[in-house]
Amino acid sequence: MVFEKVKEFLQNAFKGKEINLDTKFREDLQADSIKVLSVIMDIEDEYNLELDEETIRSIVTVRDLVEYIEKNI
Repeated sequence: MVFEKVKEFLQNAFKGKEINLDTKFREDLQADSIKVLSVIMDIEDEYNLELDEETIRSIVTVRDLVEYIEKNI
């Protein structure tokens, strides 16, 4: 399941944070751009995807990211 893999990546990057589909990257995880890019690169490698800047900016929640992956794999 895509969510479980994404959750694993996020838990590794944001230790101790609650991760669910409605988790917001900036508000809930207080994610800085370096951590977000690190997670994005892991996801791109895992799913053989390439997310452009516009797509990355449009992703607000974990659900947004999971839905994008599911549509593009």
